[in-house]
Amino acid sequence: MSPDQADAHSPSGAFSAPTYLEPADGNPGDASPVKVLGPSRIGWRRHLLLLVAVVGCMAVFLLARWLANQPHIPAEWRHGTSGHLELATSSLPQLAPFLGAELKGIRMPDGTVSAPYSLAASESSRWIADDQRRRDYLQARLQVAKALETGQVTLVFSPDREITLATQARGYLRLGAMFWLLSAFATILYLVGWIVPLVQPQFRNALYGLMAHAQAAQLLLTAMGSVPGLALPPSLTMADPIIRILLDLITGAAVVHATTIHPRRLSGGTPIALLAWLLVVGYALVFSQPGAPCCRKRCSLQRRRGR
Repeated sequence: MSPDQADAHSPSGAFSAPTYLEPADGNPGDASPVKVLGPSRIGWRRHLLLLVAVVGCMAVFLLARWLANQPHIPAEWRHGTSGHLELATSSLPQLAPFLGAELKGIRMPDGTVSAPYSLAASESSRWIADDQRRRDYLQARLQVAKALETGQVTLVFSPDREITLATQARGYLRLGAMFWLLSAFATILYLVGWIVPLVQPQFRNALYGLMAHAQAAQLLLTAMGSVPGLALPPSLTMADPIIRILLDLITGAAVVHATTIHPRRLSGGTPIALLAWLLVVGYALVFSQPGAPCCRKRCSLQRRRGR
């Protein structure tokens, strides 16, 4: 007999008897059955959990491989007293004379120099309230990312010193400890988001799983943003704020939906939950269209780079 057949005939491989939760006011009429699976063996759900664990680990390692293959200047930077970047350490002997020097920017092919204060900014563009500062930040990041993709980068240090370097693949060791730590947290949260609905298959637990997966994706974005370097890939630089806001909206809509059904189903809760999810769908549809504000901003920045 196969393990699945054994689980099907075993009491521990099926749902246990319904357990009724009594509300705080003591009214048994509002009690709802809670189905709980046995902790020892849960049949086919074990195989599904193993599959999603493998998929999650593979996703993290594929992401790490993608970042490890990105062009990179092997150097570490620190924030100086003036708010600009300073060269802290580097394994390149060409950069030895520039240790401690302030980075004024990166010279573009058209001769312009990227804004150094934008390079020094470490926060995500979603937290920058000023529109002009956010545009400058994105423009500088995209310019640097494009310069890295060319394979040759000209660093401009003060006072009026320049050096042209060839980029190298970042490699796994230069992803940083914070990337692996946050990726591990994201993987754990991703697995918890599957375990809870599988052990207690209820709709409210499915909402919890959705929230957990959205926040796991947030942790992965934070892990990518923690990778040391002058810039992230252009596609990630532009998509990061939009994806983060969408994940926050999904989490918020799931929370609103869950509060309408637990611990007590609210009258009029269905329209409230529907309105919350319509907001998420509307945001996704509007900002994924070619004419959306974020897309117009991306096109504007690309035209600036092309000049």
